[in-house]
Amino acid sequence: MSERDLKVAMLRKAVHIIFCAILLLPLTKVLSLIPMDIEPLQYYLSLGVIAATVNSIQVKRPLLSVEIRERMISARKRILEEILNLRIMKILPLGQKVIEGIDELGDMLEKLESSFNEQIRRMERSYEKVGGYIGVTLGIIGVAFSYAMVRDYTIYGIYALMIMDPVGAIIGIMYGRNRIPFSNATIEGAAAEFIAFTIFLVFALSIDVYRSILIALIATVAEVFGVEDNLFIPVAVSLTTYILGI
Repeated sequence: MSERDLKVAMLRKAVHIIFCAILLLPLTKVLSLIPMDIEPLQYYLSLGVIAATVNSIQVKRPLLSVEIRERMISARKRILEEILNLRIMKILPLGQKVIEGIDELGDMLEKLESSFNEQIRRMERSYEKVGGYIGVTLGIIGVAFSYAMVRDYTIYGIYALMIMDPVGAIIGIMYGRNRIPFSNATIEGAAAEFIAFTIFLVFALSIDVYRSILIALIATVAEVFGVEDNLFIPVAVSLTTYILGI
C-alpha cells in the first residue's frame, strides 16, 4: 500500500470519526443547549432521511454534484469579473493594485477548488461512485435501530464504530499481511481494533476486563464478517452491552 493510499485512508477515517461524533450528539448534553425538544430517535430518523436523499440523488444523478460545482465556479468567476469591470476600480488611486489582488484571489480560489475536488475524488470508493454513500445511510439506520431497541446503550455501539473502524483500517493498511478468510480484513487490523476497543472499555468506561473482552470480541466479529460494518457494529455492541447489563 502506497503512502498516498494511506493518506487517503486517514482522511476517510477522519471524516468517519466526525460522522460518529454527530451520531453521539443526542446521547450527550450538547443538544440540551438547543431550545428545541428533539428526541434522539427523531434526530436519527431526520439524519436518515437526509442521508437517503443525498444517496438517492447521487445514484440517480451522479453528475449533479459536478454540475453544482461548475455552476458555483461560474458564479464566482462572474462576480469577480463584474468587480473588475467596475468603473470606479479604474479611477481609484490603488485601483490597479486592487485589480491585481482580485486576480490573485481568483487564482487561489481556483486552486483550492481543484484541490478539494481531487481530495473528494480520491476519498470515494469505487462502489460509492456507483451506489452512493451507502455506508453513511446504513450507519444511521444501525444506530437508529439500536436506539429503538435498547435506548441509551446505543452509545456503546457508536463508541465501537468510532474507534474500531479507523484503527482496524489504518493498522491493516500499514501492517496487514495476513488476510482473514471470507473477509477483506486482515488479522493485524482485527487484532489492533480488538485491543484498542478493549482498552477503551476498561480504562475510559471502567468496565471490567472480562466483559470488555467479550464486548470487543463481538464487535470485532461484526466488523470483520458483517456485510456492512457501519450497520452491524452499533447493533451488535449495543445489544451486547444491554444483555450484559453494563
